[in-house]
Amino acid sequence: MKSIEHVWVTLNRQCNLRCRWCYACSTGYYQADNMPVKLAEKIIDFLSELHPEYVALIGGEPTCYPDLEHVIHRIYAHGMKSILFTNGLAFCRQEYLDRLISAGLYGVNLSMKGWSLESYLQNTGVDGYGTMQKAIQNIANSPLESIVSFVISPENVDSYLVAVTDACAWGANYIYLSFEQNFSILDGKQSPQELSQIFHMIDCFMESYEQLQRITRGNFALHQSFPLCIWDSKFIEKLRENQQIFTSCQLLERSGLVFDTSGALLPCNSMYQVPIGKFGVDFTSKQDFELFWNSSRICKIYEHFARLPSCICESCLERTQCGGGCIANWFDYHHEKWMGAYQEYQQHKIRIKQ
Repeated sequence: MKSIEHVWVTLNRQCNLRCRWCYACSTGYYQADNMPVKLAEKIIDFLSELHPEYVALIGGEPTCYPDLEHVIHRIYAHGMKSILFTNGLAFCRQEYLDRLISAGLYGVNLSMKGWSLESYLQNTGVDGYGTMQKAIQNIANSPLESIVSFVISPENVDSYLVAVTDACAWGANYIYLSFEQNFSILDGKQSPQELSQIFHMIDCFMESYEQLQRITRGNFALHQSFPLCIWDSKFIEKLRENQQIFTSCQLLERSGLVFDTSGALLPCNSMYQVPIGKFGVDFTSKQDFELFWNSSRICKIYEHFARLPSCICESCLERTQCGGGCIANWFDYHHEKWMGAYQEYQQHKIRIKQ
């Protein structure tokens, strides 16, 4: 069995924000939807048999989970490192941050939800920009490994550098950027983005690269989730040379596990509607898991996830690095429509220049 490199444990669905782009909004943010602490203990004990280096704790908002310190300490006791994915508001309280560090917390990925007082309130429904600033400063002054992340969308691509500038000024030493993805079709909705907006967003990012490089001193990474063929190949190569890009997903390599609050195993934390197994039912030990993980049913599921979006991709030299981008792209679009729209967009840019 190939080693498991990435693990996410969803501790709760409760959240103190209501971000308008939240991939998990249809879970309802229910306060009672917590992973039972005994289940969390059993999953952590099981994970220790697989020997992943890191265990990511996610939500909801995991700082709202009442047994967070206990879970962190159990991960630490097994010799694994816990990474907390959080909006960070709770870390404006130094004593709370210190408690989690004492419990054994290794690192924090803090997600910025806005680039100003107004945008933070508009995006989340909460006046939390100043609180986030204090949290980033507290984390920066702590011994934790830390990342500040920001989701780029068509609406904020002209403003994201403001957020990056602020984060760096407050002490952040590494910025993790990603693009907004649309999983709404899994919720029964039909609201894909206009493809031209996506292409424009990519153009804006490439144009802002040198400024981003100066602001961060090169200490950033982009999780690139679109097909590489809609990027300038020289630009992608520049990012690779500078180790500033991630282009693949654990789904393509079967290298990750995602547990929801009930112990169900998910293919992706954004695909919480389609569990593929369950801890305590399909497996409880490493031996059980190997049989489950290598079963024909699971292999077929992952073959489907890793399927290239078009036969054109089969001959592409980038296919192993790209894989067609995030699977969410192909819930809403066909590859041929995508590439046709991209050609129209490029021709439109040429006509404007002329």
